[in-house]
Amino acid sequence: MNILIFGASWNNRGDESAIRAMIDELRIKCPNVKYRIYFSGMNVSSVPYEDVEIVPRHYRVPRRKIFKRLLYDISVKTGGKINLLPGTNVISKEDNRMAFKKFVEAVKWCDLALSAPGGPNISDIYKSYAVLDHIDIIRHHKKPYAFYAPSMGPFKQYKKRIKKVLKNAEFVYLRESISAGYIKGLYEELETKVTLDSAFQHKFDENKYSKQLEEYKALSDYLKKYEKVIGITITDLQWHGIHKGIETEERISTSFESFIEYLTNKGYGIVFIPQLFGEKKDRDYMARFANKDCFVVDDEHDCYFQQYLISKLFAVVGMRYHSNIFSAKMGTPFVSVAYEQKMKGFAEKVGLSEYCFDIGELSSDVLIKHFEQLEKNYDEYKEKLLDIKEWCKKESYKTTERVIQVIEEKGLDK
Repeated sequence: MNILIFGASWNNRGDESAIRAMIDELRIKCPNVKYRIYFSGMNVSSVPYEDVEIVPRHYRVPRRKIFKRLLYDISVKTGGKINLLPGTNVISKEDNRMAFKKFVEAVKWCDLALSAPGGPNISDIYKSYAVLDHIDIIRHHKKPYAFYAPSMGPFKQYKKRIKKVLKNAEFVYLRESISAGYIKGLYEELETKVTLDSAFQHKFDENKYSKQLEEYKALSDYLKKYEKVIGITITDLQWHGIHKGIETEERISTSFESFIEYLTNKGYGIVFIPQLFGEKKDRDYMARFANKDCFVVDDEHDCYFQQYLISKLFAVVGMRYHSNIFSAKMGTPFVSVAYEQKMKGFAEKVGLSEYCFDIGELSSDVLIKHFEQLEKNYDEYKEKLLDIKEWCKKESYKTTERVIQVIEEKGLDK
C-alpha cells in the first residue's frame, strides 16, 4: 500500500524525530508500505530513507493578489484537473505548476494520507493554512486521510472549513490536550484522542550513537571534563507568528546570558544543542551565548544522536519543545520555556507543570528559580521520568496503532 505524508516540516531535529519515529514504527508492522512525503516548509533535498520519495513543494499565493489567488483556488478546487498555478516571488509559473502536478499525482497514488506530526499548522498562530488546500485536493480525489498527533489551534479564521476537514478525517489524534480543547470549542461533537508526541515511541540503536559520540572527540572530551553538564536550547522567536519582536528578543538574550553565567560560576559544563539544520540554522545564534566554559554541538548530527547525547547530561533547559521531549524520553530532568500550547499541554499530561513556565514570564530570576527547584528535587524528578518512560512510549504508539487499524479495516494491507 501507499501512504502520503503531508503537512510535514523538516530541517528541525524535532520535526525530524517525530516523522522518523512514525515511519520507523509503521515499518515494523507494515513493512510493505511505500511512502511519499510532501514538506510544507522550505525545500528538502533528502531524507534518511532511500526508498521514500520527496514530493516537490508548490507555493500558495497570498490572498491580497486577487487574480493570481483565483487561479490558485481554481487549481485546488478542481483537485488539479485544471492546473493554473501562477508563479510567486520564489518560483516560476512553470516550476510551480510542475510541483503542483507532482503533489496531485502523489494524492492519486496514495491509499491513505497522513497529516504529519508537528506544530499547529492549522491555527491562527502562523496563518498559513496551506494544509487546508492540501486536504481539499485529497478530499476531491476521495482519499482517506487522518491527523497523526499534531498540535492544532487556536481557531478564529476558516472555522467552517476547518470543521469540515476535521469531520471527514478517519481520525483526529493530538499530542496534547490544549489542542483538543481548541477543537472542542470549534466542534463539540467531534471525537478526538490525545496521545503523546510521536518521538516517544521509537527505540533507536543506542550502541550506534554511543560510538558516534565517542568518535566526536571534541564533544566526548568536553563531557568528561565536567561532573555535571547542562544542555541548553535557545531561539529568538523572530520566526514566530505571535511572539516575534525586539522586546522579546532582547528579553531572551539578557535572561539567558545571566543564566549561563550563573551556571558556569557554579561549575556546570554547558552544551548548546542546535535544533535547526539545512538552509536555516540556529547554531551560530546559540554560539553567541557561549563563553569559554561552554560547547556548541555541530548541527549535522541527527535527532537520535541528540537523544542519546541528552541521556548523558545532568539536565536540560529548553526553549525548543523537542529538546524537552528528548529529555523526557531519555530520563533527563528538564526546565521548559513554553511559547505554544504543545509544551504546556505535554507538561500537564505527564505531571511536570512545575518545571514549565510561559515565555511571558521569562527572566534570569525565573530560570534560576526553576533550575534550583530541579536541583533540589533531582532524585525525585529522575525517578518520576523513569516511572513514566514506558507509559509515554505506549501513549505515543497509540497513534501508530490507530493507523494500522485503519489500514486493516479498509483492506489496504492486501
